[in-house]
Amino acid sequence: MTRIEARAMPLGRDYVDTDVIAPQSELLVVDSAGLADAAFLTWRRNPDGTPTDSVLNDARYQGARILITGDTFGCGSSREHAVWALQGLGYEAVLAVGFGEIFERNAARNGLAPVVVSRETLDQLLDQVREDPTALLTIDLAEGTVTAGGVAHEATLSADAHRFVVEGYDEIRQTLAILDEAPRPAAPERPWNTFPDGLLASWHERAGVRAMPHRLLTEELEKGLSLFPRKLMPYLDHPLVAELPMERQEELVARRLYDYLFFVVNLEAQVVNRGTRIVALDELELGLPQQLRLDGWKIYCDEAYHAVSGVDLLNQVERASRIPALPYDFAPVMDRLRAAGRELGAVLPGLDHLLEVVVFETVVTELLTDIPLDETVVPTIRQVVADHAADERVHHAYFSVFFNRLWGVLEPRQRELAARSLPAMITACLAPDLSAVRRSLSAAGLSAAAVDQTIGETYPTERIHGDIRRAARKTIRMFLAHDVVDLPGAADAFEAAGLLPATARGGNPPLPRGAAPENHRTELSVCAGSLVWSTSESGRAT
Repeated sequence: MTRIEARAMPLGRDYVDTDVIAPQSELLVVDSAGLADAAFLTWRRNPDGTPTDSVLNDARYQGARILITGDTFGCGSSREHAVWALQGLGYEAVLAVGFGEIFERNAARNGLAPVVVSRETLDQLLDQVREDPTALLTIDLAEGTVTAGGVAHEATLSADAHRFVVEGYDEIRQTLAILDEAPRPAAPERPWNTFPDGLLASWHERAGVRAMPHRLLTEELEKGLSLFPRKLMPYLDHPLVAELPMERQEELVARRLYDYLFFVVNLEAQVVNRGTRIVALDELELGLPQQLRLDGWKIYCDEAYHAVSGVDLLNQVERASRIPALPYDFAPVMDRLRAAGRELGAVLPGLDHLLEVVVFETVVTELLTDIPLDETVVPTIRQVVADHAADERVHHAYFSVFFNRLWGVLEPRQRELAARSLPAMITACLAPDLSAVRRSLSAAGLSAAAVDQTIGETYPTERIHGDIRRAARKTIRMFLAHDVVDLPGAADAFEAAGLLPATARGGNPPLPRGAAPENHRTELSVCAGSLVWSTSESGRAT
């Protein structure tokens, strides 16, 4: 996106925080329409539900696609819902003197342009739009200008926002660019250095969890920080839970961290490395390049280190907090995966496990996003997850490459079965572990009936589907680029899992905001063991 020409909403308010943009009390909604209704709710509605006299309700500005605000817009908590709520209202750009750092990052990654102008420019634009609600503003993101009434004003995007909004980057492309540009220290002579550089060429020096120092808790638990982001625990705000003694609520937070770590450890050991070994050994005889297989072994080692760091952190927190972990059961996840891949595995044993690792490794980056950015969380916990996330961004790119190659060699029947299996695999990975929540709430003292009520009211089906759909958006985009949903029965399976809108039948659904258009997709491919970018006018993998 480089140019926006549209009418503007003259909000003109400084220090608008994210809880005003997307009130926490309204975040049970999961679609853009629901978030649009929730946006600025306390400013748009009186307590009795009647409209206020806010400019946000002024009919003259309805349909505006540019929001003119003030200084430090989007300060406060780091909730991405604030960006989604603004997009639900139809805004494509926000003009401000400055932005909250995390909001600006979230906006850029979702395709909402956070445009910075001077205070003088902002005041002039507000005056013009208030005087003439039909006035059109033209934002040229490439040139760095915003024009109104024939007068061009200077406007800027941060370098990060420019990459994501104008250049069309996503997190994976950004990671690849960093890996390509970063200086690599001289490595000792090793036989594998004679291979062409691959995606993990600097792995021996830079693998995140393995190369980072051992993260140790000190006195951090005494500083009033949280063990886990409370915003990721919707049941904490339920009245039945809020009535519990503070000590019991702290136990819930600790055990949510434990369950998160148990899930990651089991995921790496039982699912990811099972599939990665098949790649590294080329057990299905796909003719994988030697470099791709060698990089598979590197990832195999990474995942074992991730499991070690997870168990180590869990043990440290248990000792420091004196809150014991409850028994954890990963069997329900494995059962869902077995059910999802049963028919596929019967046709080609091991193919189900390969697709499981593709799914898990391309969605796991979303599971690791929130914790490192949440400054209310204990720093050591944030650091361990950030180390893990750094590795997983590279793994995501690797398995995108691998899927491109795998899909090209499958037989038509295998592709059909795979396409119908993928939605259930995504759901198995991303569905909330309600059995663990149930155990934790029961241990905190809630009755069985109270537990049922709390879970039922904080995890409605619509919310679960919406959260899964958002977390899987990059993986779904990858499948769309390979025409997966066009295969017989695939669209029905994706729709039944809540991953695609029903209107998508009869053709590919619209790509998520920021995706490449159909006739010019950006793709990953393997060439002589190296990761390269290529484009295809036909949209086919090359």
